[in-house]
Amino acid sequence: MVAGSRFSDKCTIITGASSGIGRGVAIYFAQEGAKLLLSGRNAEQLEETKNLCVVEGAKAENVVCVVGDVTDDDVPKKLLNAALEAFGKLHILINNAGALTIPGHKTSTISDPIEVYDKLMDINLRSIVQMTRTCIEELKKTKGNIVNVSSISSMVPKPFITYCLYILPWGKEMAGASLSSANKPTTRPPKQPSTNSRRTSHWLDLATVGVRVNSINPGFIKTNLITRLEVNEQLYKKFEESIAISNPLGRFGSIDEIARSVGFLADNRDAGYVTGHSLVVDGGSTLANCSAASHFGRSLSMLP
Repeated sequence: MVAGSRFSDKCTIITGASSGIGRGVAIYFAQEGAKLLLSGRNAEQLEETKNLCVVEGAKAENVVCVVGDVTDDDVPKKLLNAALEAFGKLHILINNAGALTIPGHKTSTISDPIEVYDKLMDINLRSIVQMTRTCIEELKKTKGNIVNVSSISSMVPKPFITYCLYILPWGKEMAGASLSSANKPTTRPPKQPSTNSRRTSHWLDLATVGVRVNSINPGFIKTNLITRLEVNEQLYKKFEESIAISNPLGRFGSIDEIARSVGFLADNRDAGYVTGHSLVVDGGSTLANCSAASHFGRSLSMLP
């Protein structure tokens, strides 16, 4: 496939690129001519993502894979250095790595150990702060932008993923964290109304230096959830049907639909006047939030 030109020669870091939405975003950006620094914890899956990018038009030398866990303090700098060494500049940062639960726990509720909360905060919040702090000076040079991949779970209460209401406030936007501190970023459970104004101030701060920051909030997206939840196909089918009932469009979204939405936010031509925005791509689920929340909770509870 011949690559497009939407992101021609734009160096893009994508975290969580080894599967799911992150892989889909990588493939779409490869189709549009981007130079990619892909990060993930699974080397084999990350290499598979690279191969798919090459099939879709990217040159092999324009797709660099770095295995690492973004919750490790040294990894953000490692990713940036690898991107600069390979491509010389950084134009786009896509913070996609995230989790609803952690291994060994199918839920994240107030009844779960505090370690579950701590780990999810590390993955979904602290890692975003660290990646942004690390990359911001390079993004200033290119008038680049940041897209944070969040979830509608940050906007609509849902049973069994209680901690996500704390982890992903207003679109996973580093609420309660300071980017200006010389020390490690500090966080607090971002639940107060001031969270929104702090988030807005953060975006405004970066806007003054020409860096746009937006987030995308996907709804129910068809990924490899069946594999991760380790359930049989028949049970997953019931799970899928139950969730679809709550969606006004009556279906899951696709990874490609999310990838293209990320592409819109990252494109300085199409979205050059868009910053501080959370783009909801959910088939209308948040408009029917009570129904969606109820069905999601019941659907999740049917899984072993």
